[in-house]
Amino acid sequence: AEQREELFDSIDEKNEDFYDDYVDIDESDRVEQYTETTIDVFESWLGDLTDKQEQAVDDAVLQIKSSAAMRLQQRRSWQESIRQILESDADKESKGEQLRVFFQGFKTSKQPQLAAAAAANKQVFASLTAEIFQQLSAEQKAYFISRTNKYITIFTELAENR
Repeated sequence: AEQREELFDSIDEKNEDFYDDYVDIDESDRVEQYTETTIDVFESWLGDLTDKQEQAVDDAVLQIKSSAAMRLQQRRSWQESIRQILESDADKESKGEQLRVFFQGFKTSKQPQLAAAAAANKQVFASLTAEIFQQLSAEQKAYFISRTNKYITIFTELAENR
C-alpha cells in the first residue's frame, strides 16, 4: 500500500510538472516551445536549416493546436481508473483481468477533441515536412542519407542477430 501511494504521489508530481511546462503557459511561450522543438527535430535529421526552412517552421507552428490540457485531463482520468482498480477489494486475479481489459481499450478511449487536434496537427507537420524536403540542399540530402544509413545498419545487425 505504501509503495502504491509513493507511485501515485510521483505520478501526481509529474502531472503538476506537465501542467506547469505545457498547460499553464502563454501563447507566445507555447509557440516558442513548438518552434524550438520542431527545428531541433528537423536539424537532427537534416543538419542546419536554411532561413527559408526556419520561416516555414515559424509559419507552421502558428497552426498547431495545443492539446496539452486535453492530454493532461486524459492522463489523470486513466490514472484514476488504474488507482481505483488497484485499490479495490477485488482479488489479485480479478484486478489483473480488470487491468488487462482497461489497457486493451487504452488507445480507443481518446477524447474526440483530442483525436481531432492530433489529426489536424499531423496534417500541419506532414505539409511542413513536404515543404522542407522540397527545399533540401545537397548538404542536407547527404546528412539525411548518412543518418538514415546508420539506422539501416543498426536494424540490419539486429535482424541478423536474432
